[in-house]
Amino acid sequence: MSGLWKRVPMRWSSAANTLRGLAYVTFQELATRFAHRNTGKYSQDPVADRIMLRISQDENLHALFYRDILGAAIKIQPSNAVRAITAEVLAFDMPGTNIPGYLRKAMQMARAGIFDLRIHHDDVLWPILRHWGIFELEGLDAEAEAAWQAGDYAGAEARFRQIVALSPGSRAADLSYGDLFTLARQRSGPEQEKALWREYLAAFPRGRYADDARAGLCRRGEPDERPACWQQYLTDFPAGVHRSQASRALDEP
Repeated sequence: MSGLWKRVPMRWSSAANTLRGLAYVTFQELATRFAHRNTGKYSQDPVADRIMLRISQDENLHALFYRDILGAAIKIQPSNAVRAITAEVLAFDMPGTNIPGYLRKAMQMARAGIFDLRIHHDDVLWPILRHWGIFELEGLDAEAEAAWQAGDYAGAEARFRQIVALSPGSRAADLSYGDLFTLARQRSGPEQEKALWREYLAAFPRGRYADDARAGLCRRGEPDERPACWQQYLTDFPAGVHRSQASRALDEP
């Protein structure tokens, strides 16, 4: 597996990609720190273990360096930085994806406890995002509102999507879905709106818009599916604001 860590081309071939390049190397250096350290442990060879420990320490220093540079960029251009971070969180690949048999080797490493999605999520992504204060950033929703007021609906939607992607389960993400619902009514068709309701309910089954989303799905459902949908609505939301409509729908022959 010596070729597994062959580095992929950096994503900063132009000035526009610098922030995303910084996001990538921040995550990548910390990820390889854990992978190299765990490789040494797995080897059960004291010399190899010491070598990999030293390499992992260097990788950690690299990660801190890039993390702090991007942290400074967040203070200067928060929205642009968050867009870059979001893109990299969603598209991140470990170095080596271009070598033959990468997926098989990655599975072997995961089974050996060297690196897997849990390590990536718990030890790489979350510590860095918390350090940057991503979930406490202000001004992102203001920029989305400004884009909306200017008629840039696609830009507004993209910014609300950034909030949802970077702070799943948070109050900010819940509120952002409310704006996405409004944008969907203005810009999209019924099927897209239904898909957004389902997406929201999967993330916030008891969120502030869950009552309305569930009722909306019942109204838009196929005729033969509506009775069961409304019955489930009453079970889940016995005091829901749409309970009268649900009861009327169930009383219809």
